[in-house]
Amino acid sequence: MTETELKYLRVLQPFFKGKMGAWQVGDVCWHRGGIIHLTDREIYSDSAQEILAEPSTLRLPLPIDPVNPERGLWGMVEGNGKHLSNHCGRENDPFRFSIEGKERWEEAKHFFGATPSEAILKALCAQEGLEVEG
Repeated sequence: MTETELKYLRVLQPFFKGKMGAWQVGDVCWHRGGIIHLTDREIYSDSAQEILAEPSTLRLPLPIDPVNPERGLWGMVEGNGKHLSNHCGRENDPFRFSIEGKERWEEAKHFFGATPSEAILKALCAQEGLEVEG
């Protein structure tokens, strides 16, 4: 998890809560510098409920959710064609996430990141009209 990814994840939390709904088994969160994978036992414990209720706890959607695609980052991006590629000639941002336009004549939009998730997070912020400082 990079600092840049954390910045984007913080800004997108209200969007994620709306898309993902209630916490589910298999969800992942960031809490006090660590990653927690929610299991059957953890999700129903009182201590886990306290952690999940804390405003500083961040939802970490999977890049691609194989069980519920609409709860993964890829599935949250609106668009007809989505493409992820690497080695795009940028030293610090080698990953490019591209979204094809809805109409044939529309130009594709491209978002670059140091990791695949960072590139998709940038696309989601642009889609939702959210800006990240720094």
